[in-house]
Amino acid sequence: MTPDDARRLQDGLAAWARIEPGCRALALVGSWVRGAARPDSDLDLMLLATDRDHWAANDGWLRQVLREIGFASVTMAPETYGVTRAWRASLGPQIEVEVGIADQQWAGLNPLDAGTQRVVRDGLKPLVDKDGLLRALVDACDGEP
Repeated sequence: MTPDDARRLQDGLAAWARIEPGCRALALVGSWVRGAARPDSDLDLMLLATDRDHWAANDGWLRQVLREIGFASVTMAPETYGVTRAWRASLGPQIEVEVGIADQQWAGLNPLDAGTQRVVRDGLKPLVDKDGLLRALVDACDGEP
């Protein structure tokens, strides 16, 4: 994936998240945040929703958003990571995006989940943070040993 493709994807998904009431936060996570992305790296995003299961049940919303920003999904596959559900979209040669979806409790601080903390420490950049959940999470992880 080129940096231009990555920017277009994150900007387009962030624009959607800003106006979608069911999306409370969206973050870029992983190698693109750390500056370690390679041409074969996918773009990883984390969406915090009021109803995770609504967004995880059907990929139509993601296909629509991707079409609106100029990407036609070649294949879409569901994935599960603990309490996080995800859609992995292959958009063409070396262009993949994975959108993890969790309830807002994923960013909860009492107690701070070890898996969530690993994601944050591996690189998390808030793109949309309507309720300040991601900023509080990043601050809490910065203060943890």
